[in-house]
Amino acid sequence: MVWHMDIDETIDAFRRGALDLDCKKIVLSQHKEGGERFEGQGYIRQELDGTLIFKLYVTKSENAKPLGHVEAQLNAVAGKLHADDMFYDLEAVGRDGTHWTAVRILPAINWDMSDRSVLANGQMQSIIASLDLPQRHHYLRLHDTVIEVTSDAAFSTAFHLRIEEALQYITGKPAIWRVRLESEGTTLVLELASRWRKSGRTQFRPPISPVSTHFHQDGWTLFACYLTYVVANTEDTHWNPVAYHLYNACEATANSLDAWAVGISVAAEAVVGLIE
Repeated sequence: MVWHMDIDETIDAFRRGALDLDCKKIVLSQHKEGGERFEGQGYIRQELDGTLIFKLYVTKSENAKPLGHVEAQLNAVAGKLHADDMFYDLEAVGRDGTHWTAVRILPAINWDMSDRSVLANGQMQSIIASLDLPQRHHYLRLHDTVIEVTSDAAFSTAFHLRIEEALQYITGKPAIWRVRLESEGTTLVLELASRWRKSGRTQFRPPISPVSTHFHQDGWTLFACYLTYVVANTEDTHWNPVAYHLYNACEATANSLDAWAVGISVAAEAVVGLIE
């Protein structure tokens, strides 16, 4: 009997914080040549705050020794970003046969020296399933606020991030997606993301006041103009530089007046520095 994942049911469970994926196989591999590799069964779930976590009951390991990852962490230099070979990638197969992947994980690997058994667990920023479901048009859907886009032409790279940036610009509020459903070639990609840390009471003013008639008349026009700008002016970065500075300025407004002033000033200086 072959099972297939119900996409809408999976998204609904994720939005309710009830995602629970029993995995018949999980492989955790260190991101370097000849690195540690752990394999076994386990699960992927959500914590109460929405963070995605995994647990792996290891039955097979390669290139691994007790406390090896702890030694590597102790050799890290304070104030320096983790090197790529400190991270691990995860591949999992659910009970329904769905393949999930996650990258850049810093796991906890626990050795029981009494029987040399191993248990690995950790947090994940997001998990991705690539499904064999070809679409007639290029398709993109984002949640929490649901945005659905179809096109005869292919989307630009990381188009979902550009939409996120344009929404943050016109609303003056953080607008972080949690679910992405997007066609990529002949596959339909489902990505579920842990909750992003953000301030709850920001006071950044949007470019058009939401209580004015102009917001309803011209809001989407401004959205389209800004979206066009960030698509055309973003290269090899996670966020567009302007959008990144606006996000930081917005977050600063949730703090003291001094922090607010410093945040706005730094953002203004940075944006002006981008003008040619």
